Amino acid sequence: MPISFHYDRKKEALYGTMTGQVTEEEFQTSLQEILQSAQFPPDTRTLWDLRELDFSTIDSLMEKRFITIRREYPERGRARLAFIVAGDLAFGMGRMYEMLSEDLPQTIRTFRKYSEGENWLLGR
Repeated sequence: MPISFHYDRKKEALYGTMTGQVTEEEFQTSLQEILQSAQFPPDTRTLWDLRELDFSTIDSLMEKRFITIRREYPERGRARLAFIVAGDLAFGMGRMYEMLSEDLPQTIRTFRKYSEGENWLLGR
């Protein structure tokens, strides 16, 4: 599965990974799994490791569809989301996703370095 995640109770943060090509259906299923988990609150802060995600198949229309899917799950509330990416294309796509998400209550930031993203997410 190209989307996986685990919850770190000590840090009170969800850590997710997306690899390869991710479909809208897989994205929606992952959101449903997050919301149905009894291990953590639905609005838990989340670090998404996207360094192995294939951004060549993602365009602005797909990003807009992902945001439309996110709107269907208001339970995510004010979750903080840190995206960790590799490369200029991925960073640009992450920044575009941030801008397209501005009307949603979540705070999203894109980082090139894992440690910087995790520190921001955890408020260090």
